[in-house]
Amino acid sequence: MRKTGFAGAIAKHPDMKIIASQRGDFTRAKGKAATETLLSAHKGENNAVYARRSSRRSRATK
Repeated sequence: MRKTGFAGAIAKHPDMKIIASQRGDFTRAKGKAATETLLSAHKGENNAVYARRSSRRSRATK
């Protein structure tokens, strides 16, 4: 539900787009791996990270 709401909010802003999405299965280890994979795959393309869990988001800032 949060993902759908977030996507709906982003859709209202034509200058923003979701470039990738990946599950972290709500574990710290899988969330970290998913975040690292996405950041590496989209290096230079992203300027924001949205995560449904704060532990995954904090990994993106490290």
